[in-house]
Amino acid sequence: AESCKDYAIILYTYTDDKDVADNQLIENKVSFLQNFPVVSHDRARSFNYKDPEMVCSDDNTAGLVKRIQQLLGYGEAYLSHVEIYEVNEDVGEEFEYRWRLVDESAKIYLSSNVKFADADRTAAMQKAKDDIARVFIYITEEAHYNIKQVTKFVLKLVDNNDEIIATRKQNFDTLGDAETARDEIIAFAKEVMLTEKIFLVEHVLLRPRNIPGEAFPEGDPLLSVCLDAGCSDCDERDPYSFRITVVLNGEDGLANKGIEFRRFAEQTIRRETPAHLGIKICWVSKEDLKEFGDLYCNWLAELSKPEPDAAALHTRLIDLLNVFTNLNNVYPQATLHDCIDGNDDNRVFLGSTAIISNEELDKQIEKKKEK
Repeated sequence: AESCKDYAIILYTYTDDKDVADNQLIENKVSFLQNFPVVSHDRARSFNYKDPEMVCSDDNTAGLVKRIQQLLGYGEAYLSHVEIYEVNEDVGEEFEYRWRLVDESAKIYLSSNVKFADADRTAAMQKAKDDIARVFIYITEEAHYNIKQVTKFVLKLVDNNDEIIATRKQNFDTLGDAETARDEIIAFAKEVMLTEKIFLVEHVLLRPRNIPGEAFPEGDPLLSVCLDAGCSDCDERDPYSFRITVVLNGEDGLANKGIEFRRFAEQTIRRETPAHLGIKICWVSKEDLKEFGDLYCNWLAELSKPEPDAAALHTRLIDLLNVFTNLNNVYPQATLHDCIDGNDDNRVFLGSTAIISNEELDKQIEKKKEK
């Protein structure tokens, strides 16, 4: 009773290379089937917000988020920045592959530590992809980077058992240079992972915990309440009960290529959300998403403690709500009809697109050509 038809249409519409779209759709279907026991059984299960070791971890996510990610083809954004290449091009008994993590300018951040071989080409490539998935479990954690001096300084990524799982194919003259490279890797990985990040905020968790008193004269801040001058009911008097907000990246990936994907995504999210929950969906800029994510995780880190510090929780909630209540949607860019070339590929939809000038469009095209 599951269908990928609508997603497939969107994917082929906004992907320039049909072969890429073919492979992406197959991988999405395989991933969905592999994870179906989890996204089906746990779809109504929340995350554990009282586990300090798992704050904002991908392994500690609401079941609804996991299901939405699967249905939207989210979860492996990093693969678009990974090159899997064949090491042994000669005809032999096995195919051998390695991988490297690169950015748009082909700068290499990390490389595989071993070769991945198999008599079956697809199986060999899958081994490489499985290794990449393991790397991205640890890639943003500074403690998992090992810097040692041999002749010069070398940088390696290790897992929980101190096994080397990736290396930087570069030697550094100083410890500071190696640490700078480590920080660059972490920053790049966080930006890549942010592309398909989904935050689901349960409003009831944002409720005040410090009541007005000597320590907190005004108590914790409240979410805004919708009441008109006559105090008549406008159905939003309680901003906490049975209300959730989904915050997504509106600047990258399919979300920024056309309004059709957003409509499909919003329809999917609302269809999968239990009917008794009021839901708000926000497509925000990368900058706002990062700022919100940092504040949200910072607040959760304090809330997860067995005995949260009241003052710290109060301050972090204020900072979080200041950003949360002012999140703004961003829209895909569009241009007005060009009377010279008649180009209508990127049409304007009122209330759903951001209009840019032809001059700005030309600048963006030039930048893409330079890359």
